[in-house]
Amino acid sequence: PEWYLGPLECHQIPGFLGEADCGLYPLERMAGVPRVLMEAMAAGQAALTYPVGAVNELIENEVNGFLCRDAEDMLEKAHILQGHPELMERLGRSARETIRQNWSEEHLLRQFAVRLEEISRPCSP
Repeated sequence: PEWYLGPLECHQIPGFLGEADCGLYPLERMAGVPRVLMEAMAAGQAALTYPVGAVNELIENEVNGFLCRDAEDMLEKAHILQGHPELMERLGRSARETIRQNWSEEHLLRQFAVRLEEISRPCSP
């Protein structure tokens, strides 16, 4: 029943996301991976958005969220989720797991360590 559009202070984000069932993010122009989607997914929300920027690297359609064609499709998917709480819960769990496995600090640090190893190896003559 309540809608909020706009920025939050960092300390407000966990409480706000913890109260939501899912998140609709009509992002139209985006470069990179939107932090707002990562935050929502880490909080266990199914995210609905458009396939812009690097969103496809984050959301697997119908596995951990929905990639929507347009606003009408997004509203249709939101209504589907509203009528199927078990689907919303499954997508939310999968979203949280996606972040844990592929975007967590631990995962990113491991990737960084691998890259450092690769570039620090001596070149073969």
